[in-house]
Formats: sequence, structure tokens, C-alpha cells
Amino acid sequence: MAPPANRSSEPTAITEAPPPVVADRPRFALSGIASSQRDGKASLTAILTDNGALVFATVGDKLAGGYTVTGVTESALVITDPSGAAQTLTLGPARRP
Repeated sequence: MAPPANRSSEPTAITEAPPPVVADRPRFALSGIASSQRDGKASLTAILTDNGALVFATVGDKLAGGYTVTGVTESALVITDPSGAAQTLTLGPARRP
């Protein structure tokens, strides 16, 4: 029979792993949609803030964090992150003075 393991009478400190570092995600806010005529067709441009900077974006434009504008409608903007996950930003109700 093996002798019992030599155990210390001092308590062992348990340390927690530090929280994972999470990079700041881009923050987008849709402010409006502009419409113009281009070659006889309506062309929609999203007006948004991209991490605080005012941006006018159309389908195919690149945004912060590798996001791409993949859709613009009269009331919404669709952006897609580098992994292919889509996010839809919609306009809130119109404010009246």
C-alpha cells in the first residue's frame, strides 16, 4: 500500500482567469435614407453614423470593422459583417416638431 500523499495544511488560492478582451464593435445608427434618380431609376443612399462619423452609403460600400452595405430600402439598411451575418438597421418613427 502506498503512503498517503503529503498534503499542505495551507489553503490554496484559487485565481480566476481575467475576462476575455473584446474589441470595440463598430456602432452604426441609421439617420435617414436619401433617394435620387440615376439613369431613370431611383437610387437609395443610407445616411448613417459609423462610430460617430457621418456616412452616406450605397450597396457595396465598406464600413468600419469590415462591414459591407448589402441592402438599402426606403426604411432600412442591411449591413453584413465579415463572417456573413447580416444586421438590419431601421428608421424610427418620424419626429414632428
